[in-house]
This record gives sequence, C-alpha cells and structure tokens, in this order.
Amino acid sequence: EAMQAGLPVLGSEYAQASTTLIREGENGWLYRPDDPEQFETKLALALGCDRAKLDAMREAARATVADITPQSVARQARQMIEDLLR
Repeated sequence: EAMQAGLPVLGSEYAQASTTLIREGENGWLYRPDDPEQFETKLALALGCDRAKLDAMREAARATVADITPQSVARQARQMIEDLLR
C-alpha cells in the first residue's frame, strides 16, 4: 500500500514481499531486523533523502506495484487454485 501511495519503503530482508519488491536505493531500502545498527543506517538514508532523490523514488515505488491490482491478484489466486486442483 505504501508503494501504491508513492512512498519509498523500509523493509525487512526476512520478508518475502520486501525482497520481491524493494530495489535498494531505488524504491526503498532493505534492512536486517536483527542488526539495529543497520536499521539506523537505512533509516538515516530514508530520512536524509533530498527532494529530487525522494521524488524519483516515489515514482519508482509507484511503478513497482502498478500492475498489482485487486483484479490481477484475484486472477493469480484463481490460477493457483486451478493448478492445484489439476
């Protein structure tokens, strides 16, 4: 939802959605939740972005999830269920 709203995200390296969607420094940042120092570093990067970088990251975030719609997710779920039933 954050990316759909045009927000760069800070996500855990242990979350599949994060590793699937986040491109480091392009539309967000990945961090290891068991490394507080790394989290602080990534948070500082996020909060220290200049306006131009942030605007580019906003557009990249929106583009990353542009094809993820309720309809596309429903189609994928239906296809998965049909494949499992075969």
